[in-house]
Amino acid sequence: MDFTLLELLEDELVDAKGYLKRKIDVGRCVQLLNALKESLPQYVVEAQKIVECKQSILQNADAVAQKTILAAEQKATKILSESELTKRAELEAKKIINKAAIQRDVLIDKTKTHLQNVFDQTEQMLQGLIAMIRKNKQELKSVDFNK
Repeated sequence: MDFTLLELLEDELVDAKGYLKRKIDVGRCVQLLNALKESLPQYVVEAQKIVECKQSILQNADAVAQKTILAAEQKATKILSESELTKRAELEAKKIINKAAIQRDVLIDKTKTHLQNVFDQTEQMLQGLIAMIRKNKQELKSVDFNK
């Protein structure tokens, strides 16, 4: 807003020291008041435009904020979903590891059993061989080669 008209009116009414002038040009004051009245509607229209722009800016800011909130909510949902997926994958991995550990233990037990059988059979075979060696030794002692 241009304050020139108000300043001119003030100059007509007030002196340099800030006191009311003794001689006031009433005609000039009326002229300035009329000019001020004529310029007021223009300033009111400009003020209305500023208010409308303000509303538009606020609405735009609200729309941007809503979009930002929606995007943040979607991102949070995605992160939560990925987190849930990660948890499920970890649970599945634990199941697989547990199953592998059980299979390992079964294979170890089977291997132990198999080795135990092999050792038992080897021991029996060796005992049979030892018995045969002892028998042959006994027979050898009883044979007289001098005859």
